[in-house]
Amino acid sequence: MIIDSITNCHNYFSLNTRFSTAFEYLLSNDFSKFEPGRYPVDGNEIFVMVSQYGTKGIEECKWEAHRKYIDIHLMAMGSEYFAYANIDRLKIIQEYSDEKDFLLLEGDGDLIKLDKESFIIAFPQDAHIPGIVDGEPANVHKVVAKVKMGSFYLPTSLRDPIK
Repeated sequence: MIIDSITNCHNYFSLNTRFSTAFEYLLSNDFSKFEPGRYPVDGNEIFVMVSQYGTKGIEECKWEAHRKYIDIHLMAMGSEYFAYANIDRLKIIQEYSDEKDFLLLEGDGDLIKLDKESFIIAFPQDAHIPGIVDGEPANVHKVVAKVKMGSFYLPTSLRDPIK
């Protein structure tokens, strides 16, 4: 899991060959003017989901994780708490759906505040709960870039097995 300000996104371009494209799209659009829905960036390799919703109490929310896509959550308007836990700390309550790229879990984790122009990168091991109320229930406008797994940068020194 990575948490940062969108102004620092360039620091993460080397982690995945698709991150620069995803972040450039996130930076070059005013998502407060987008209607909720799915927007293609690079076919099925990268797409963006724009949503508007009301935040809820954590007891009303569910843990989720993904295997095919890395999530980049960017808050366009509002704020929410976002729960995080490594999937090894949680119990699977619904088996992984390959079609939906969705794993449902339960357990406890840590809370992180996601405000306007901050982002969170959730990798497959990063179970998360978005949309948790920050004080009073409020409407948020959020963008999630879905970046297909694969194409990670790995320095040459780490490519060879340790002897």
